[in-house]
Amino acid sequence: SAILKKMLEQKTWCVIGSIGKNPICDSLVAKLQSQGKVVHTLNPRAGGLDTLKSLSPPPDVVNLVVNPSLGPLVVQEMRDSCVGKMLFVQPGAEFPDMDSICARSEIMLFKGCVLVDS
Repeated sequence: SAILKKMLEQKTWCVIGSIGKNPICDSLVAKLQSQGKVVHTLNPRAGGLDTLKSLSPPPDVVNLVVNPSLGPLVVQEMRDSCVGKMLFVQPGAEFPDMDSICARSEIMLFKGCVLVDS
């Protein structure tokens, strides 16, 4: 898809999930780094999402690998901090009303798996 292509062209990503505890998160980070991308990691349970705005360089794409209940909070933080206008949602991280919440926040959305789609 055109959205996937545009996301994969971006150089700076942030993977949000249980880094170091979830092997999928670690595999996503390794895959993106192997493609020459700058990859930030955030564990929402170990410090909160408010650090998203302090990442440097700021991420172009946020890759969501979290409990679906955290999805709307991530979108709100992306909107409020003006960080990243692209959200890549891994299987299992989909949250209710995801499409409309992202559309209202002017955030481009793609649902898929970086390990398969990139």
